[in-house]
Amino acid sequence: MRYTQLSTLVAVVDAGGIRAGARKLMISQAAVTRALKQLESEVGLALVTRGARGVTLTQHGQRIYERASIVAEQMKRLDDEVASMRTRGTHALTFNVGAVIAATILPDILKKFNRQWPDVRVAIGEGTIDSALSKMRNGSMDFMIALTTGVALGKEMVVKPILRTGMRVVAGRNHPYGNAASLRELLSAKWIITPDDEMEAGGTHHIFAEHGLPMPQDTALCLSSSIGVSVVCQGERIAAMAEPFLRLPHIRDAVSEIELDEKLAPVTYSIIYRGDIPVPPAVQSLERLFHRGFPEWGWSKVA
Repeated sequence: MRYTQLSTLVAVVDAGGIRAGARKLMISQAAVTRALKQLESEVGLALVTRGARGVTLTQHGQRIYERASIVAEQMKRLDDEVASMRTRGTHALTFNVGAVIAATILPDILKKFNRQWPDVRVAIGEGTIDSALSKMRNGSMDFMIALTTGVALGKEMVVKPILRTGMRVVAGRNHPYGNAASLRELLSAKWIITPDDEMEAGGTHHIFAEHGLPMPQDTALCLSSSIGVSVVCQGERIAAMAEPFLRLPHIRDAVSEIELDEKLAPVTYSIIYRGDIPVPPAVQSLERLFHRGFPEWGWSKVA
């Protein structure tokens, strides 16, 4: 199998047909058809079926397309890096972080990183773990930093704990449950919760499971902690909030901590990346910057 054949398959599938794939690659339709036939001949399997609505992947074609997409993306990134070396231009590093990291320590980390790697352009998102995993698998994202135990992320993923912080239960000012003394009392309150691994798998969120309690009856699920913070500050719902959020003045002044008899266990954020491809030096540098700990923000380093 040659790279040109694999990249042709990816272009045809992504564009939705041979004609559109040829336009994307800026080659003739005959050249596209020839490359696909050569690829099918070499693997000895039918990879696509051609119809009035374009091409459809066969079962074997789907498997090869998934791998070919990774190869194509990595080759594109290699081309970009080589071009950067020649022209002293920029290349991109793409990653996702949690909102609490973005709001507290990320600005300082980026300043230090930019001094070390002035030619590297970063693209940062928040997204869900599932959406980030799909991008890491196809090679379009380098890594993410997320609150996860690593359950069901896939054997190809490396999960390395780097930061730990405490959790506090908070509510808006003058909330009717503001004087509650235990989590059990709060089971009848309205919560907003960012699902964790256990909850995603149909279990009980760790905040309640570690104290032998069921889930509250009224829970609004929130995939973005930044949205959850806004809801708590301005609404009637309560939440377990990472300590660093409470060091931001606009949040600290808008919420009150609910003093509970129970102490919530600290949570750990991990850096997650693919272990079956080389880790770029720029990613290694960023990992070291995140790993040093930030006590002024309530983040401790994971040994």
